[in-house]
Amino acid sequence: MYHLDETDILDAKYYRKTFSICPECLGRIPAVVKEDDDGKVYMYKTCEEHGDFKDLISSSAKYYKWTHYAKKDKDGNVIWQFEKNGDANPPDCAAEDPRGCPYNCGLCPEHLSTCSLALIDLTNR
Repeated sequence: MYHLDETDILDAKYYRKTFSICPECLGRIPAVVKEDDDGKVYMYKTCEEHGDFKDLISSSAKYYKWTHYAKKDKDGNVIWQFEKNGDANPPDCAAEDPRGCPYNCGLCPEHLSTCSLALIDLTNR
């Protein structure tokens, strides 16, 4: 995550529109994933029939940003996404920390790491 330190990417609040499901009726509803002032990332969603819901997605906004690729639009706004050049969810393929290894870890030409253990919270919809 060191390659994010002291960059304007960390200053930008995470915000992304998506869809989720209502935990009551399991219907598809619009949702927003955003970073709050407490440094955590939450999903906010509203079902017309069952009301508002707030789910904790990540207790560390810095880590959550590190796992998503950020790019800037023509106006300089940071846009968060799961894909970089068509590859699903690379943390940051271009390691740019001037201190070198091991601070710029990620998917670099010298060190390729894969997911060894994936934990999926089945109740967080």
